[in-house]
Amino acid sequence: MKSCPSSVVRCPLPVVITQAAKGIEQRTTDSFSVPRSYFVHLSENRQNPRPVLDVFLRGLPRAGTFRAQNYLKQQAFVRSAPKGAGEEQTMKCKIFIVLVAVVLAWVAGRSIKSGGENIVASVQEQVQHEQGDSGGNDVTTPSGSSERRVNESYELADGAHVVVQGINGPVTVEAIDGNTAEVRVTSTAGNMGELNENQITVEHTESSLTVRGKGSSGWGFWKWLRGGGEARHNLLLRLPRNVELVTRGTNGKLIIGEMEGPVQVSGVNGRVEIGGARGLAEVNGVNGTVTLTITELGKDGAKVNGINGGVELRLGSDVNADLNLNGINGQITVEAPNVEVQEQKRSKLRARVGTGGANIKANGVNGGVRIVGV
Repeated sequence: MKSCPSSVVRCPLPVVITQAAKGIEQRTTDSFSVPRSYFVHLSENRQNPRPVLDVFLRGLPRAGTFRAQNYLKQQAFVRSAPKGAGEEQTMKCKIFIVLVAVVLAWVAGRSIKSGGENIVASVQEQVQHEQGDSGGNDVTTPSGSSERRVNESYELADGAHVVVQGINGPVTVEAIDGNTAEVRVTSTAGNMGELNENQITVEHTESSLTVRGKGSSGWGFWKWLRGGGEARHNLLLRLPRNVELVTRGTNGKLIIGEMEGPVQVSGVNGRVEIGGARGLAEVNGVNGTVTLTITELGKDGAKVNGINGGVELRLGSDVNADLNLNGINGQITVEAPNVEVQEQKRSKLRARVGTGGANIKANGVNGGVRIVGV
């Protein structure tokens, strides 16, 4: 294209358009007087020619403007910008505004619902107080949260089966003499409605005791949006030392005293400490460290599997066992005096404890294993 020497030139319309949208065929011979400055601006703004072209169109005669606009719609802007780009951006903005509005509505609904539950809970507490029927178990803390305390006792036969399941909070088990089991629970939540929804249940027979919580649903954020919450429990069990103990699904640390019966632990999100087990001691699926003390090993031995954390085995001087460790992703350290290492590699160990006997096995540990004496 030849340059235009004068300040105002008469050029075909397609020449002007081509400066802004290169490669467009010339399909009209209409000519208009165009200032030279438009060519300079168009050349510098090929990627976004529309503002300059709008100025150009406003300077055309009415009839020429109509023909030029049609030409731009048919040719120039089809090539200079993606079809529907502006509409797409507008749609994205509308979707974003709708999403923000929905979230704000959820939050507002949660606030209204929580406020209503707090009012209802306050009225219920006031009625109970006036009627003298509160029993001293439900209280409101200075921070405004609700708290419930349970303290119950149950008689159990020798060797009774005790199950602890779905507790959202720490669990402590103390071994005691006698046949009376004590269940002490302190539960906290945002209000009484949440406490009632997530309360601990206890089932008892002469040969069994089950302490069950609702557990964590894993949908805490969505539950918060709906206006709900979760209760946190602190559980203390004082159990006859000869019971069979099973714990499942604990979201918090688990501390178990020196039991004489078998102990089975699975699904713990927190550290685990077992002070002793004379029957079978089995620990599976723990997201945390594990400390297992063995002073007297039963014929069923001890098993530790699937631990995301370090493991410490504390062996008494009278323990006789065969020790086998496999799939250990960490350092293996042997410090107990009565352990004879027979084979040790990077992720495994085979050893004899005392004169040998029942098996102590550890498999799939994402952490180190330390073997010490007690």
